[in-house]
Amino acid sequence: MVKLEQAKIIATNITKATFNSEVTTSMKFDTNFLFGAAGDVIELDAWVPENAIEQIDTLNADPSKILRSRVNNDYNGPKAGYEYNVIPEAWNIPNHTESLGSLLYQKGDFLAPHRDKWRQVTPEGITGDSFRMICHLNHTNSAEFHFVVDGKIFKPEARRWYAINTRKVHYGFSFVFPGHSILSLYTSS
Repeated sequence: MVKLEQAKIIATNITKATFNSEVTTSMKFDTNFLFGAAGDVIELDAWVPENAIEQIDTLNADPSKILRSRVNNDYNGPKAGYEYNVIPEAWNIPNHTESLGSLLYQKGDFLAPHRDKWRQVTPEGITGDSFRMICHLNHTNSAEFHFVVDGKIFKPEARRWYAINTRKVHYGFSFVFPGHSILSLYTSS
């Protein structure tokens, strides 16, 4: 190691570290660790294609691609939402992604404050670890759409993916027509 002291360079001894392969740690890399270390909103270097809205419109028009959906007046939140049984290959989404969904907000639509489930209770105990990645496709200006995570307004960059700690209370509401589109990926470890 070399340190600079009063314009002189002084060499100091280096202690060589050894690795004991028999020692293990009980620390597990999971979403508690991830969001605890990196924060509740993690900007990813991952983007959807520029024509993602057109691709979503194409998916929505093909009933064979829709796993389930909700339509007007059947949900107290965005009036249109879809979960797909396919993820576009050109999007280079991680293999452990379990589902792709979209929420289509119109002026006045909102997603009520809530937390997402991230583990499962089974006869074997509490299992699983998952999180949600979201991508706001358009209308990301705060005057057009608000997305709030843990009481803080989140200002996303259009078409960029973010890992979101949805165990924290989150919600959104739209001020524009035509509406705001959000993509959501559910992933598990």
